[in-house]
Formats: sequence, structure tokens, C-alpha cells
Amino acid sequence: MKLAIGLIICFIGVVLTNFSFNEIGQTGNIVIQTAGFLVIILGLYVIVKGRKQT
Repeated sequence: MKLAIGLIICFIGVVLTNFSFNEIGQTGNIVIQTAGFLVIILGLYVIVKGRKQT
């Protein structure tokens, strides 16, 4: 279950970073990129924590 949640979180992060790369030239672009990377890291953390518990 945690693997699925982690993958969904990672997917949201990838969508955020792709959106920010496509919208080059807008203000707040770096903020969206950083948020996307943090969401990806959070998703990977959830996956790793879920695997260690089993």
C-alpha cells in the first residue's frame, strides 16, 4: 500500500517539475521546480520507509 502511495506522490512531483520546465519565462518557476523535486524526494522516502517495515 505504501509503495502505491509513494509512486503516486512521485508522479505528482514529476508532473510539477515537467509543468515548470514547460512554462519557462514565468515568475515562480524555480519555486514550482523546487516543490516538484521535494515532492519526488518525499515519495521516494515513503517507498523506502514502507519497504523497511515489511
